[in-house]
Amino acid sequence: MLKLLGLLGVMTSTFALAMPVYYARKTAGYSARFNTLSELGEIGSPHQKSVSRFYFLPLSLAIITFVLFSQSAISFLTQETLVWALLGLVGVGYLIAALFPCDSGSPIGGSVSNQIHNVAGLFEYLGSGVGLILMGVLSYRSSASLQVAVYLILSGSVILLSLVLMLLPSFSHIRGWVQRLAEASFFTWMLTVSLLLLLGDD
Repeated sequence: MLKLLGLLGVMTSTFALAMPVYYARKTAGYSARFNTLSELGEIGSPHQKSVSRFYFLPLSLAIITFVLFSQSAISFLTQETLVWALLGLVGVGYLIAALFPCDSGSPIGGSVSNQIHNVAGLFEYLGSGVGLILMGVLSYRSSASLQVAVYLILSGSVILLSLVLMLLPSFSHIRGWVQRLAEASFFTWMLTVSLLLLLGDD
């Protein structure tokens, strides 16, 4: 069970890092520095349906599955339901992104679809940031080492800081990079946990 969960986590995190690179190369004028991940599948994009069906949707289902089974299976992290539910908001965010694409340029306001998309993104980053911080605190109180707790707290803090920076107009010229920092923080956590599961004893 733990080995399968670890394999799922490695595949999911690798997929999450590879797909933006793949679609960015296919999208004319796209810049990882300026543009968000959502803009790969924005309304009117030639790859809108493909991004939704083959990137956002499968990624969301994989994250939700990983989180659901990890809560009770991973003994070296807290099994507090609230913590894992907050992390699961990442999967929910990708699911809503698949169903409600953003407008061109991913503005703050815009169409109803864009606004739903943005609200989901807000909860996704708040959830994962707070979730990792709480995981660090609660895991340390139970059995995790100080190093693990610090790593989790820093990972969550990076996500929350990235969210703040993405909302500030002065950082709009590097919005894509900032978002990728948040994404990398979450999926590096997933990859790390998954490798521990694969390398550990049954």
